[in-house]
Amino acid sequence: MRCAGGARQNQSAAAPHPSPRRTPPSPHPAPPLARQVALGIVAPPWFSGPLEAAVGARACESMLQLATLLPPARALALGAVDELAPRGAVLRAAAEAAARYGAMPAAARDASKQLMRGALVARTIGTPALRAEDLARTWAYFRSPEVQAGLRVYLERLSARKR
Repeated sequence: MRCAGGARQNQSAAAPHPSPRRTPPSPHPAPPLARQVALGIVAPPWFSGPLEAAVGARACESMLQLATLLPPARALALGAVDELAPRGAVLRAAAEAAARYGAMPAAARDASKQLMRGALVARTIGTPALRAEDLARTWAYFRSPEVQAGLRVYLERLSARKR
């Protein structure tokens, strides 16, 4: 389940949106995976593949390289999120969606998910060797001094917001 919260009142699904190439950086804080490049980390293929399938190759490339997000209504229109929820109702909407998924027979739900994502999983982390390669690449980025410095700054900003 993908759910974007905090949609502003003046945004509507019918409003025209600029092309992905000209989409300005989002004023919304990006979740860590969407902001990885801003921290010096490359998004793994198991993240970029589904994003590319939802928004298209060019928009995905731009979003990952510039660490930007789509405005909520645009994300909904492109299928990058399943629904929008007001800021105060995100957890409730997510719990309701999880309950809908949980109400389906688990074996059929899992088989359907495997049919849709199996090729991506096989290409990216489908074997022990590919999983080890993905893990080694991820840890190499995380251990680099540049990424560690970026993560420190990011965590300091998050801590300052909570104060």
